[in-house]
Amino acid sequence: MVKMAPLVAVLTLLLLLLARFSFGGQWLKAGTHTNKHYNGRLLVLSLVLLSGYLVAFEFKCAIYTLPVIVLVYAMLYKHVLKKVDWPVILIFVLMFVDFSLISELAPVARFMGRLGQMSTGGVFVYATLISQVISNVPAAVLVSRFSDNWLAIAYGVNVGGNGTVIASLANLIALRMTEGKGMWLRFHKYSLVYLSASACLIYLLLCSHPTQWLSIPGRL
Repeated sequence: MVKMAPLVAVLTLLLLLLARFSFGGQWLKAGTHTNKHYNGRLLVLSLVLLSGYLVAFEFKCAIYTLPVIVLVYAMLYKHVLKKVDWPVILIFVLMFVDFSLISELAPVARFMGRLGQMSTGGVFVYATLISQVISNVPAAVLVSRFSDNWLAIAYGVNVGGNGTVIASLANLIALRMTEGKGMWLRFHKYSLVYLSASACLIYLLLCSHPTQWLSIPGRL
């Protein structure tokens, strides 16, 4: 956490500056929303099913529990299954493919193999750019297979969560919750600027005293 503090400070300050110069003259209006369809029984049932799933997961039999959960909802609360955001779940599954196995493919191994000899700045750039293609969490898994420079990877995937919409699953979820024409273009209008500025600043910060930054041993 001590090592990540400078990153958080710089990104927060940069975000505040971007918001000030982009939306400084606008007021935000917050409203209240009451869910009139609150269902206490559904809440209790969901908590019970979640608890059962977690227990099954610990005993490595979660795959048998999932059909039971779906069947229970189908029998008692069909509308729940209809309201599930299935495309986001599918994207989530695809983004979190076992990148440990993918890293063993010959073309990937050749492309990523140079990371072991790269400087701190080089690993940071790799992690940031790869996050733009496969999302930042899978990027962390993939890059860590070829480099022990855990701090550069952590900095890279945190900065890399900005930029393209697929750089972070949170971006996709947020945009799907937002209604508005041209929202995706507006998102990239700000996110790509923020990515460029933050990547340059963090690169300079990370490479200013590399021996000091990497004084704590460990792997990601």
